[in-house]
Amino acid sequence: MRWSKVFFLFFIFSSIASLHSDGADPMESLLDDTNFIDLSNLPEDFSDMTMPTRSITPKDVLVILVAANAPGILALDFYLRTNPLNDRQLTTLPVFLLWHTNYIEYCSLFRFYLFYNNTPMMFFTKNCPFIKSYIAVDDNNLFNEILKNELVNLENVPEVLDLFKNIKIEERRLGIMFQWFKNWNKTSLEFDLPFLYQERNFILSESEIVDLKTSNLFKNTGNSKVQEKDIRKNVVADLLGFSDLKIKLGQQVVNLPYRSVKLGFELYIPTAFALKKGLVGSNFTNTEVPDLDLTELVDLFVNDQSEEAIEIGKEFAKATANRLAAMTIQSELGNNKHVVIDGWAEGRFEISDMLSINTYANLKYTFPEHETRYFLIKKNLCSNCPATRQRLIDQGQCNDCYVTSRYQQIIDSGTDEQIECALDFLEEQVLVTLFPSALKTLVSPGFSTQFTIAPNINYEYWNLSLGFDVWFQQKERLTLLECNPADYKMNIARKPTAYQSRVFARLYKDISRPKYDLAVGLQGDYCVNSVGIGKDFTFALSCEFNF
Repeated sequence: MRWSKVFFLFFIFSSIASLHSDGADPMESLLDDTNFIDLSNLPEDFSDMTMPTRSITPKDVLVILVAANAPGILALDFYLRTNPLNDRQLTTLPVFLLWHTNYIEYCSLFRFYLFYNNTPMMFFTKNCPFIKSYIAVDDNNLFNEILKNELVNLENVPEVLDLFKNIKIEERRLGIMFQWFKNWNKTSLEFDLPFLYQERNFILSESEIVDLKTSNLFKNTGNSKVQEKDIRKNVVADLLGFSDLKIKLGQQVVNLPYRSVKLGFELYIPTAFALKKGLVGSNFTNTEVPDLDLTELVDLFVNDQSEEAIEIGKEFAKATANRLAAMTIQSELGNNKHVVIDGWAEGRFEISDMLSINTYANLKYTFPEHETRYFLIKKNLCSNCPATRQRLIDQGQCNDCYVTSRYQQIIDSGTDEQIECALDFLEEQVLVTLFPSALKTLVSPGFSTQFTIAPNINYEYWNLSLGFDVWFQQKERLTLLECNPADYKMNIARKPTAYQSRVFARLYKDISRPKYDLAVGLQGDYCVNSVGIGKDFTFALSCEFNF
């Protein structure tokens, strides 16, 4: 992996805090910019603010937030989706499929694979691998609300966010797949257990990194190794350990000279556990929401304590980015403690001494299990359509809690209690907008199915297999256990339907020994089409001992 391709997704807060010019202090650069704060556009209420001689009041803070159009910005959602990303369990890939119908006599074998599986671009949504489909970094409605502020010159915000909209997520899995198989005449039994290192990270292309560097958005610390190590900790989630155990039992039902059929069932037991988390990156499992006191933050800036305020802002931005990482790149080695059972059928059809065809099909059911999932709280708007809502605002017919004029009335004639209440509401909206709620959820993945076909060519000690595999997973169902689902956006929290079709190939050579037979092999697969899940590929070297 080239660490230069790994990049941390900073949000607006950290972007402003990290701007610099010719190595100068970032805050000084902002204060020296005559266009950063246009004093002539500040509301009259702002002139009444008491400066360093005393602490700032809640009313002063509310004046600033209204001037920055905070209510209008917070009316929109920063997250477009909150679902975790779809992936496929390693033990379902065709490169690891052991054909039970190839063994008709009493035998036992042990096989292991050294494998590498890579998904260059995981899908955030049904058809998009870019983060702009997950968070609103490419939303014109959000841009328009940001540009309506009267306090800060943010005309370059769309250009800044444009640098991040094509961020992708890559997943790498490498390790050892252990297989043990035994056949008793018509009955067969198989155990599969992967041991792997799994890693996900945010990535940008080389050209996008160049654009980001030329934008001078982030400071160069001068120590590239320290900088890369810090970046890795914030954009990489990794873990090492065992995945779920697969048990496969089969029974031969047809045994004719040129064809045989086996039926059976598979059981996936949730044995996955991590020996180590955060080897190179981090373990993003903290579901806590940070505290936010806008009055304290503004007071620090006004009273010439900008460095402390910037540090608070950076920590808040880091927590925001960590929540995004927990929702997207944090993953499990297994199937999130779900028990899976399926029924399967496998056939072998011999065309000639050299040519045969194997087929395999299954229907899986994944039992419901408790998970922590992330949900957006619904915002009580006069209209969920931005254009319609703006028209109602212009006509004076919208009076929801995100209309700026409503807060201006509170500033002009509201009581101290009303001002405190309005400020508390806006602080709460910042948190619920940037930190989707982590809730205990009953997740029901439902059914999935797989079909595989592979012609095989045998010549002396060599075996070549070329095949095609189709896999489908239905859309999951979610049940909130401790909250009212009517208060949350349930539809954007569900994983989408997933589909993959892939081609695969295997090449084996048999080597006879006095006490056992040895087979070494090379195999690989490649996803040619997918929906709701990224296109991955797999390479594996195998060694089989047949007793």
